[in-house]
This record gives sequence, structure tokens and C-alpha cells, in this order.
Amino acid sequence: MSNKGLELMLNTTNVERPNFGWSSTVTYTHNKNLVESLSIQDFQSAGGYPNRIRAGEPAGVFYGSYAARNCITGALLLDSLGRYRRSNQNVDLGATLAQREAISGGNCNDSLSAILGDPNPKWMGSFMNEFTFFKKLRVRGLFDGVFGNRS
Repeated sequence: MSNKGLELMLNTTNVERPNFGWSSTVTYTHNKNLVESLSIQDFQSAGGYPNRIRAGEPAGVFYGSYAARNCITGALLLDSLGRYRRSNQNVDLGATLAQREAISGGNCNDSLSAILGDPNPKWMGSFMNEFTFFKKLRVRGLFDGVFGNRS
């Protein structure tokens, strides 16, 4: 597994007086991880979350069945009752690859499961202000965010 990234932090002292102080901190973090190889089969969590560890993907990607689409138009495929056709059900998409391709209009639904999303953020950041009153009382406020996850 490889981890690569960048972390930046900027501290400023905005006001510094005998009975009052104000400082700010801004942080930015960008990290990427990649499972380069596994000496065992792909690992999927047994709990309620469909996370998977798989070579060539980031750690913990969401993996599972999906709503099948028409390979040409991109429209969701519906059964005779108007319900979404599920990728992992033979009754919805057919038992053989040829049946799946005929129903889908191509090979875009050829797997039973697929990567549904990535819980790893593209970047994280925060902004904190700290106020000091009479050198004894400190009050901090923090805005913290995680951005770019796919789900």
C-alpha cells in the first residue's frame, strides 16, 4: 500500500495586546492511498458497510450491486413492474453474459458488483480562531471540512 500527500498549515497572530489576543490557523491536507498488491484475495468487510480492499484501488472503496443501465442511452433499466434491475440478480439481468448483454444493449453491466464510491476525501481543510482574554481565558472556534468523497 502506498500513501502520498501534502499537508500545509498557516498560523497567524492577528492581534497581540496585554489583555487580548487573537490568532488563526488554516490547514489543508491532500492524501492519496493505493493498494498496490495483495497476497490474499480481495477483502470485503463483513459488517453493514460494503467496503472492499482490492489491488489497484484506494483502501476501503464502497463495493456492491448497482442499478443496471442501458449501455447506449445510459437510462436505468426497469423490469415489467417498473422496478430497477439489480446487477447481482439473475432474475433481473439474466444468468449468462449473453443474456445480460442483450438486455443491456452492450457489456456495461457485465459484472455482478462494482465500485459504488470512495470514502476517501480529495482534500480536507480547517480554519480555527483562538481568542485570549486577560491571559487566563481562551476561546476557540473551529470550522472543519472534508471534500470530494464519492458515494
